[in-house]
Amino acid sequence: MISSISETQPFYLNVDYFRNALETDTILRDREPRTASQYARISSDYISLTGTEQFVYDAEYLDFRPHLLRFLESLRKKNLSHNTIKFYFSALDSLFSFMKDEGFIKINPLDDTFRERYLTRYKPDEPPKFQQWKPEEIQLLIETAPNALWRAIIAMYAATGMRRGELIALNIKDVDFENRVLYLHDHKKRSNKAVIFSDWALSYLLDYLELRIE
Repeated sequence: MISSISETQPFYLNVDYFRNALETDTILRDREPRTASQYARISSDYISLTGTEQFVYDAEYLDFRPHLLRFLESLRKKNLSHNTIKFYFSALDSLFSFMKDEGFIKINPLDDTFRERYLTRYKPDEPPKFQQWKPEEIQLLIETAPNALWRAIIAMYAATGMRRGELIALNIKDVDFENRVLYLHDHKKRSNKAVIFSDWALSYLLDYLELRIE
């Protein structure tokens, strides 16, 4: 615990000190340094906007609600995307969890009720940002591709779900043709570096390689 506090008096944060402490704690929890820095910056922005008087040990959910809504309103006015706003509140969740663990407050006010009411997107007529392609759509895309290279790229993307950076880093030595396995270069967000692909995708890859050899 960083320090002891009174259960009846507000804890007036030294914002710079707290930002550094939160950033260090986020890194220790095995988050990316960039994410830790963003979380710390967002948290200090929240504290600067809403003040520190809210951070009383025995504060209840409703005590925090006006401050959270004020911060949410400020984000809406910036016309930020829904996912960006959710990221901001993930940072605040990290802030409140840290403060609770360190004994500054007794609850994390970002409960499921708040999230469901204010951070859930209710636009049933709007299509999802990412839609799963149907097999016939993928096949049509392959058939209309300009050359064998693009046909192989589309097929391998569809068969493995690899990322753009993983595809760019891929080398012929990373492909086990006999067992239909790709060995992807290490990526912190992917746990399985060996990815199985299908005979269907292999056929397009071999078509491209044969043309390249010729």
